[in-house]
Amino acid sequence: MKQQEINVTVENVEEVVKVLNRIMQDPTTGKLMLEDSIWEEDAYMGDEVYSEDQLRLENWIWEEVEDMKNGVYSDIECEQRMLVIDYIQEYKRPLLGMDLNRPTNFSFRANIAIESLLEYGSELIQPNNFTKSYHAALRKLQQTFKNIGYEFSEVNFGGFENGEVTLIWNTKEQVLFEDVLDCPKMLMAFASLLCELDIDGLYFGGKHYSHNAWQEDNEEDCYVSEEVVASGHFEMYGNSLYHLFQECEIDDKGGYIIYGLDGSYRLALEEDIDERSLQLILQSGYHLKDNQLKRGLNGVIKAVGHISW
Repeated sequence: MKQQEINVTVENVEEVVKVLNRIMQDPTTGKLMLEDSIWEEDAYMGDEVYSEDQLRLENWIWEEVEDMKNGVYSDIECEQRMLVIDYIQEYKRPLLGMDLNRPTNFSFRANIAIESLLEYGSELIQPNNFTKSYHAALRKLQQTFKNIGYEFSEVNFGGFENGEVTLIWNTKEQVLFEDVLDCPKMLMAFASLLCELDIDGLYFGGKHYSHNAWQEDNEEDCYVSEEVVASGHFEMYGNSLYHLFQECEIDDKGGYIIYGLDGSYRLALEEDIDERSLQLILQSGYHLKDNQLKRGLNGVIKAVGHISW
């Protein structure tokens, strides 16, 4: 890992790209260790669709939409619930193909834009210091969920174009789905929880992943689906600083911008990254100009290295 500091601004990004490219091409450039594990998740898609279950799911969706049309829910509730409906419509086949009556590890998520998160923690903003302002706003949001017993389990800071933070809830114990509607109803209950909090810009993001347990567990040790969205049923995020890692992927190449609480940056990059991708990564980072969020790195890059998987 190169222990040299590189001053980067929005104006000198092209010159910095050339410097970074030389570093990345240098065979002596070492590995920049990430401070947390990145796991690839297997997606399971069932091959069979059962017509009876599909009909019940379609009827449930129709009833939910009718309730929204008939004014059963407020505008914000309709907005969150429609996101769940859209998600279920898009991923109907894997939902219908879920292995019922078998212990399952389950996770779901919500998304919030960087701008919305900073607005939520606006009283905590430190002018010209994006990292500390963002970090403080994220901790405020974490405490809000913790106070009601629903602290999130993971945080992914990414988005080359959208600039979103994804909050992920992982169940502590495995879940037992006994009916094809259990999962959609559970996701709708989660959307209702987000409505109750009424945090501007925080929206249901879908199911993160689920997979069946490798071992046969006693069903008595599992949560039934109706109880999943309940206080105390999730792993806790704790003191992790992984939210300071911004994932940037451009054309299957990219890496991470790692934000230091001192305002500096570190870059962990793919070994074969090109100059165009380097420039896009530098431009996809963030800084504050006074209290205003701006795209692009603006400060000191303290370390550059290859990603160590």
